[in-house]
Amino acid sequence: MRHIVISLGRYWTVSIVMTMSILISVIVTAITMNVTGLEFNQTVLFISVIIPFIVAPATTWPVVNLIFEIHYLETDMRKLAEEKTSLSEKLEYENNVKDRFFSIIAHDLKNPFNSLLGMTKIMSQMADKLSMEELLSCAKDVNEAGERTFELLHNLLDWANLQMSGGKISPETIDLQELVQESMDVLAPTAQNKKVLITTDLQNANAYADRNMVNMVIRNLLTNAIKFTPQSGTIEVSSQNRDGMIEITVSDSGVGIPEDKIGKLFALDEKTSTTGTDGETGTGLGLPLCEDMLKRNSGRIWVESIQGEGSKFHFNLPIEAAKNNSESP
Repeated sequence: MRHIVISLGRYWTVSIVMTMSILISVIVTAITMNVTGLEFNQTVLFISVIIPFIVAPATTWPVVNLIFEIHYLETDMRKLAEEKTSLSEKLEYENNVKDRFFSIIAHDLKNPFNSLLGMTKIMSQMADKLSMEELLSCAKDVNEAGERTFELLHNLLDWANLQMSGGKISPETIDLQELVQESMDVLAPTAQNKKVLITTDLQNANAYADRNMVNMVIRNLLTNAIKFTPQSGTIEVSSQNRDGMIEITVSDSGVGIPEDKIGKLFALDEKTSTTGTDGETGTGLGLPLCEDMLKRNSGRIWVESIQGEGSKFHFNLPIEAAKNNSESP
């Protein structure tokens, strides 16, 4: 395409220059003949036309060619500069993500194991010297450390599976009410420990998406809601249909999110983890993973929150397969 444009540009430029040269030559010749009193005949007219017809292309073509080559060279250089900037930004992001995961493995994964080893050592060496209350306290610490390690490993495995899948998904029609209930059953002991009440208002909540990925999203959002909701708080999972999409909302009566942190919640290269209302810790991986999984399923996630008043996490998914997908063999 570029060569066609260049050729057409050269042709029209040279044609215009040649036409102008001929006109100027004829006019100048006519004026000169008139001033000198010589006769302006066909021979003179022919000479005044043929000379610029030969000279104009010979002198104009290299110049026009150079101008067009310089123009396209500048265009190519601008594109290369933009690509270089884009690649540099992507490389910087990937390096930040890599550093983030090394930090998680080096610190967040190490600390729970230190607690586990320390508490189990005390229990194994001093069990006969500890009171029942002290043993129960150690057992509670061991359980909390185990839960933190399990959550971290779960998120790391989810992230690893996403990278290994190469963006492949297995969409199907899924019942979101069923998936929400499954996550509620798994998280029931954690919610009961904080006396947090979880209710649902889901009607005709079907979506066309990858079941495992959506299950991970729901589990992450409910886990976060429980973590940041105080004792005897409430959580509600509701749904509504909008423009061919099913929208799920997880609302909680928790502590809310500071405004300056909302924009960083879904950034994988940012450390946004904060302590829960009962001292629960996290990795900050859950929400970026949710966003990634929802994007792969043609959905998105967003949040509304006021610090001190709770949060509402929304995500949507297509209700049916897109026509170009459903009609393909």
